[in-house]
Amino acid sequence: MARFVRARDRNCVLPGCSRPARDCDLDHTKPHTDGGETRVDNMDPPCRHHRRLKHAGTWTPSQPVPGHHVWTSQIGYQYITEPGPYLDEQV
Repeated sequence: MARFVRARDRNCVLPGCSRPARDCDLDHTKPHTDGGETRVDNMDPPCRHHRRLKHAGTWTPSQPVPGHHVWTSQIGYQYITEPGPYLDEQV
């Protein structure tokens, strides 16, 4: 599951962050303590810095479609991240 999530998302899932997913922690989109299950449609790879912001309540994530993340800021702005192509188009 961890390899699939990192391959799907490829980078940290917060907007604008380009840290490779292989260097990120895996985390539940909906916290396990709130009933979030450990499944690919509820896992994401935020980098350590952004994971701390998430757990501090600065950003609230949702994942309406597996791999498509919606991040809501404290003031209500929403930012969407989507997974990139699975294969590079350069040959």
